[in-house]
Amino acid sequence: MEIARRFRRLRLQNSLSLAEVAARARLELCFLSRFDDGSEVPSWEALNSLAAALEVPVFEFFCSDGERPLTPRLTPRVALEELANEDVLDHLPEPARLAITTMLLSAIRRASIRLGRRGGR
Repeated sequence: MEIARRFRRLRLQNSLSLAEVAARARLELCFLSRFDDGSEVPSWEALNSLAAALEVPVFEFFCSDGERPLTPRLTPRVALEELANEDVLDHLPEPARLAITTMLLSAIRRASIRLGRRGGR
């Protein structure tokens, strides 16, 4: 199993025994041993615990050495203040522009409601 092979590589790179990883991840050693030899498939929660124990992102279990996951069609992150500027919105694709406008309006409504409640007390 590829995930087990990558786990073993990451564990050995960090010079950790199975017992050390099990303790860090708070997982049973017998489970970890079966996972390490490829006979057990971990849950998503177990993978998250193992990634934290090895101090690596979870994608390291799924990507080859040096490979990073693809993130197609992601727009760069922009601060909320910048989004309020019409020029920024004009350069975004229509679905993103619509989603951001909706999000901004919702944030403004929530802020107005909170301010209204405070002012009324």
